[in-house]
Amino acid sequence: MDCINECHQVIRHESEKPCKIDVHFTLGRGTNVFSKPIIYMQIHAGHVAARRIGAGSVRKECGALSHPRTLMGDFMAVEACFRAVFRELASSGLFPVKPSVLVHLVPEAVGGYTNVEERAFQEAAASAGARICKVVTGRLPLSDSQVGEALR
Repeated sequence: MDCINECHQVIRHESEKPCKIDVHFTLGRGTNVFSKPIIYMQIHAGHVAARRIGAGSVRKECGALSHPRTLMGDFMAVEACFRAVFRELASSGLFPVKPSVLVHLVPEAVGGYTNVEERAFQEAAASAGARICKVVTGRLPLSDSQVGEALR
């Protein structure tokens, strides 16, 4: 089934009645011109498992995620890892859209994660090219609908 978006615009001319213009955008099977990519990233010790909602997934090894006291050991290396994930999963084309990202910190930290640690992951995703980024914690993976709800 082809995806068609319709936009109805009313244009007023100085001496004429309003006219209606129908604009249709079609890009093939399931492609939406105005879709905003959503990437769900599970951060584990030593690697990142990420998937684009409605598309593929990727797993990247990241040595900066293996610090003994905290999950993030090197901000710049984590940012580079996130950038590589976004490059593989985010939309490409003439006008690529920055993805919305949900970062899920999977390993449990003793006493929980501090707001500084959560902010570091949020900043790394933003620096890597995320349009919006939110951070959640917990052991269980989230479904696509839960990811969408968390990003609202």
